[in-house]
Amino acid sequence: MNHALEIKNLSKSFYKKQASKGFFRSNLVEHCAVDNVSIVVPERKIVGLVGESGSGKSTVGLMSMRLLEPSGGNIILNGTDITKLSPEELKPHRAQMQIIFQDSYSSLNPMMTLWEIVAEPFVIHKMHDAKQRRVKAKELLDIVGLGSVFANRYPHELSGGQRQRVSIARALALKPKVLIADEPTSALDVSVKAQVINLLHDLQSEMGLSILFISHELSVVRSLADQIVVMHRGRIVEQAQTEQIFQNAQHPYTQSLLDSIPVLNPHLRRRRSFQSAEELTAKKPRLPKDSFINPENPNLAQVSDNHFVDAEPLEGRSL
Repeated sequence: MNHALEIKNLSKSFYKKQASKGFFRSNLVEHCAVDNVSIVVPERKIVGLVGESGSGKSTVGLMSMRLLEPSGGNIILNGTDITKLSPEELKPHRAQMQIIFQDSYSSLNPMMTLWEIVAEPFVIHKMHDAKQRRVKAKELLDIVGLGSVFANRYPHELSGGQRQRVSIARALALKPKVLIADEPTSALDVSVKAQVINLLHDLQSEMGLSILFISHELSVVRSLADQIVVMHRGRIVEQAQTEQIFQNAQHPYTQSLLDSIPVLNPHLRRRRSFQSAEELTAKKPRLPKDSFINPENPNLAQVSDNHFVDAEPLEGRSL
């Protein structure tokens, strides 16, 4: 299976000043937001990247787009390593990978009409003349279910779901092969959220997109993703096919995320568990040493086919 996007051993550290003893003295303290993360997004597949706020998942998405420079690791887009490319060298590759941001209102220029917003990638990449740009922008608005009647409206005239559709239309303008969707439904109510998810699912099928879908809601990811990667405190703690995660989660952090999914039937509700990082580490699965077969993620052990979990090796002989 060909890979549309490969993230290999990606890391990101931030530094902040911390006061130390002595007048006007401070030390730089390192905070590792992403620690040695490797993810593969196959062609025409959707991979869900899940974790709570602060887990590092959005940082991974921004680094994948080179909107944030990684501290280490590699980003391979359609077989080309784009990690060290200059802005000029990177520009042709930008058309192949686009992003949908969480806050659609902040990501849309309030002084531009919708057709101008959707056509902006054509301007940046010097594609088509002014008349063609307007025609193609209206076509894209039709594709995402808004219609060309919205072309001359402004972002403040739309609902949250409509603005997110505009963001999707703009992201599709250059016909990308890879789409990074960073929490695109988190600010929407349930009915609108379902509409956006269905739209992304239909577009993925029709256009053959490869999508890295970032979310903190496992229930949303389940309806869309082929595979799920779970992050906690900057590291991958579990990855598997979607139904394997829901039917046979191995890591205690993944299990706690599943417990937090709302259930209408009170008899089927799970008891929520709130555990510290130390408690989660203490409860990590312990598996035979020969289960650790992935050199790119040496902390991940193989539980079954395509199912890996952050674990501790058993002492002594492998079983």
